Amino acid sequence: TPLISRELELRKEAAEYDNLAAQFRAGNAATAIPPSDGYLADAAPDQGLPPVDAEINSVMVVGMAPESRNITGASRSGGATGNRKRKKGGSSAPSSGGGDGWTGAELAAAKSVNSDFVAWFTIPGPRVNYPVVSTDNPDYYLDHTFNGKHGKVGTLFSLGKASYKTPSQNIAIYGHNVESGGAPMFASLLRFKNESYFNKHPNVCFDTIYRSGLYKIFAVFHMTVGDFDPTQASFRSGNEFMQFVNRAKDLSMYDTGVDVGPNDQILTFITCDRSFKRRVGRLIVMAVRVSD
Repeated sequence: TPLISRELELRKEAAEYDNLAAQFRAGNAATAIPPSDGYLADAAPDQGLPPVDAEINSVMVVGMAPESRNITGASRSGGATGNRKRKKGGSSAPSSGGGDGWTGAELAAAKSVNSDFVAWFTIPGPRVNYPVVSTDNPDYYLDHTFNGKHGKVGTLFSLGKASYKTPSQNIAIYGHNVESGGAPMFASLLRFKNESYFNKHPNVCFDTIYRSGLYKIFAVFHMTVGDFDPTQASFRSGNEFMQFVNRAKDLSMYDTGVDVGPNDQILTFITCDRSFKRRVGRLIVMAVRVSD
């Protein structure tokens, strides 16, 4: 049937990212997430692909960190950090990989495959493990995978206004919430509407070609297209930034207890959620950097 064919096609496209996770995992690729069961069966699907309308419709998500890294230590209010120290900052050239980041991905190898590649991120717990591109042509990545193949799962991306090198105080990442039993891309973000799920999986591991960091989710909320701009990258003052952060916290479905300061750096993940306001409904997940 058409529905079964569509599901098989979506799973095939999602498997491409499982293969990428194995291909770009530092060291022995055999330690990467098996492509045969790359997504949890209990994922909560949405009611369809995000529409391509005046606003870009997507969200950021991350995947499973290497088991060898301990990220259970306390940091900030309710936060978690790794025990391992890292150098602050980063070079202006892509990392040579080697697993020295939080995700264990070979960044230089990913950059060699797609010149738009800028970061890799995971969320320990959910089976989410994806590359991110930076682009001024988002329409292309709405229906093309990281390897350049046409596909409905698309690619996670940031707009060019978000600087990874500087970096911007807020970096927004878009991704599809794809209707599939395999729950590829940002479909897993919908689980964070449940506070108990956040309590189990509060961390985001994020490696860019310039620096790496561990982030802690601090707000999960719904908005509609046009409410405000969650992709704002830079701010004129700490006060303006805190107004932005506090608005997100006020809208959050629950109090995470995570503190954010005027000089902090945050990630914003954006995807559609048709259970809220249908075509104009968005789910936003924000996380603050807690460790290098």
